[in-house]
Amino acid sequence: MEISIILLSILSVFAVVLSILSYISLQKLRSDVKTAQKEMIDLRNHVNLSIKELSNKTSVSCSDEKKGFSTDMSVGEVLALHPAAKNILTMFHLGACSSCSVTDDHNFGEAIKEYDIDQKAILNALNDLLEGSNPAFS
Repeated sequence: MEISIILLSILSVFAVVLSILSYISLQKLRSDVKTAQKEMIDLRNHVNLSIKELSNKTSVSCSDEKKGFSTDMSVGEVLALHPAAKNILTMFHLGACSSCSVTDDHNFGEAIKEYDIDQKAILNALNDLLEGSNPAFS
């Protein structure tokens, strides 16, 4: 009789320990699943953004429309399109200072937004270069 009570006590302790270990493992698993979900969402957003950028680049390069400056370009593409584009960007205080984080890979439209530059004004000034109607920088 006493042996069965002792065995029953041991089994109860074992069951409690097993339950605690299972709970800890379950919490770790939940944490890992949440991390994986966040990584999947981040990856999906990155892929969607990459597809959008690729689509924009494809539509710009395959287009038969008049070539000009647009917000879909990279800053490097803007600078490569006309030799005086750098002067226009400098005039609008974009990319000319040592603390500027704008690089050639930076999307031109995003850079304009980040530096709160009038999009229409800078595009007009740049496109005037191509039309030859901006003699100060042509």
